[in-house]
Amino acid sequence: MNALNPPSEESFIPVIGVFDSGIGGLFPLRAIRGMLPALDLLFLADTARGPYGQRSMNTVARFAREGIRHLIDSKADLLVIACPAAATAWIQEKIRPCAVPVIDGVTAAAAAAVSVSKTHCFGVLGNRAAVESGVYERLIRERLPDARIYARSSRLLDVLVEEGWAKRPETARIAKKLVHPLKARQIDTLILGSPFLSVIEAKIAAKAGKKVKIVNSDMTLAGAVNTAIKNNPDLARPPEKTGGVTIRVTDNPAGLKEKCEKWFRSRVRLEVVSLSPEKKDGDSGMRD
Repeated sequence: MNALNPPSEESFIPVIGVFDSGIGGLFPLRAIRGMLPALDLLFLADTARGPYGQRSMNTVARFAREGIRHLIDSKADLLVIACPAAATAWIQEKIRPCAVPVIDGVTAAAAAAVSVSKTHCFGVLGNRAAVESGVYERLIRERLPDARIYARSSRLLDVLVEEGWAKRPETARIAKKLVHPLKARQIDTLILGSPFLSVIEAKIAAKAGKKVKIVNSDMTLAGAVNTAIKNNPDLARPPEKTGGVTIRVTDNPAGLKEKCEKWFRSRVRLEVVSLSPEKKDGDSGMRD
C-alpha cells in the first residue's frame, strides 16, 4: 500500500471536512480522494461513540453537532456528512445551519436514485436510523410524489463486512434474503445507503437482477462534492496539485489502524482527538 501524501502547504487550503460516526466513512473518503485528488481532506470518525445507527435521533444530533463543530474549528471550508444517521439529523433540522456549505450522503443518494429511475419504484438498504426515520421516502417523494419506496436495514450486512466476512457465503445468503423482498416489489432502483455495502455491491447487484439500477452512496456523495467544488471557484484547486489527507478518530482500539489501511487502501496515521461538549451559548461556526 502507498503511504498517504504529507500534509499540504498553507497554499493548498481550502479543506474539505468529512464526518462519520465510524471508519466506514473511509469508503466515501476514498471515492472523494479518487475523484478530487487535489483537495485537502480532513476526516473525523467518532469511533468512541459510533456507530450512531442504534442511537436515538436526539443523541445522534448532539454527537454530530460536536463532530461538525470540531471540523469547523479545524478550518474546514466545506462539510461532508457521510454518516447516514447524522445526515438524517441534518435533514430533520436537528442541527443548526453551518457557516460553510454542507453536503450529506442521504440527500445525494436520493437525488441520484430519482435521476435514474424509470418506474419510480425504489428499494433502500441502509442505516437503521435513516431507514426507520423515513427520510429516504420524504426526499424521494418531494421529487416524485407518485414514488413507491421500500426500505430495509442493512445492519447485519454492515457488521459482517466490518468483521471481514465480505467474501463468506453466509454474507451472500443474507444479502439475498434482504434483497429478495425488495426485488419482489419490482423495484427498478436500489439505494445502497451504508458505506459498507460498497464492498459487496457486486453480490447485491447479482441478487437484485440486471434490471435494477444500483445507486452507490459513496460514489454519489463524491459526485455531489465534485459538483459543489466546480460550482464554487473559491474551493477549486489547480488539478496538477495533490492535497493531503488527515484522519482523526475519537478512540483508537486495537486493530483500528489495520482496518483503516485496508479500507482506505493506503497506510495511514491516526490522530486521536476529543470532542468538546456543546456550549450553552451556541456552537461556533453554526448560525443561530
